[in-house]
Amino acid sequence: MGMFTYAPQRERYAFFLADGSTASSLNGSSPISKKGNNSNFTYHGRSYGMGSSVGLVDMELTIHQHIKAYRYFETGYNSKFTYVDVVNQTIKVGPHTTQGVENIDPSSSIAGSARDAFAGLSLISINSFISVLGNMIHDNLFNVKQQKTKETDEELLLRGVVESLQALADQYFFSLSAAQLMITNDTISEPVISKIQAIYLSKDSFIYAVTAINCLVVLILLYEATRTGLWSGLLTFNFADVKSVIVGTSQGGSQIGQIVRGEYKNQGKVWSGEAIDRVAGSIPVQIVQRTSTLAVVAAV
Repeated sequence: MGMFTYAPQRERYAFFLADGSTASSLNGSSPISKKGNNSNFTYHGRSYGMGSSVGLVDMELTIHQHIKAYRYFETGYNSKFTYVDVVNQTIKVGPHTTQGVENIDPSSSIAGSARDAFAGLSLISINSFISVLGNMIHDNLFNVKQQKTKETDEELLLRGVVESLQALADQYFFSLSAAQLMITNDTISEPVISKIQAIYLSKDSFIYAVTAINCLVVLILLYEATRTGLWSGLLTFNFADVKSVIVGTSQGGSQIGQIVRGEYKNQGKVWSGEAIDRVAGSIPVQIVQRTSTLAVVAAV
């Protein structure tokens, strides 16, 4: 799962330096930073030290085949909610935009330890010519300058330093939170709002129309079932059976044949028996009861 420690500035300093040197993007968009463990999640924007549980203790959410994303409220120095995109494995933390942010550490001990962590990072591999922390800030200043904004040099310099230090603070708070979670199993339960995969049918008007048509079909089916006594009163005559049609027509006499012969005589033609015959096809017929038998006759 990764390395979890209460002294991240010493054991995980590479993550600090990587986040600090890329705290600002080259084009001014939200920076992307890798989550400091083996969960394969990445932050889009600042983490504010939140989201340590994502990919570690939320397996029921991240492996569920229908859950595409979820959101939960997480208390931090400046965080409002944490949004997790399960499909793309990204995390977005929403900051507070109003007053009344909860002070999670009235004693300021966590903030004080973060300040001490910065001091510890500044002493890594330092000599008369190289400062690792200074090189980190220098690299991020390069990113800020590439954004081509209308800020003055002083404003660019200040923003580059601030965003680097913010990234260090976020990484420190995240590391402590992850250590508290994985080492001491210090957790609380929070409700989540999940986004699931579902089938979208259409607009409400379309759904209502389809439902109405289906209900109409069911009503017609029930009516016919009642009228025919559950279809027990239907005729056994099979229109698709050639022999049944021939016998039924013969029982009806020569009426249909005379009608066809007369129509073709008026056209100066004779019936040829083609399947596309429009004259014969336009004659309405019906089945009638005749002396203990069924007969097919013209319905005229």
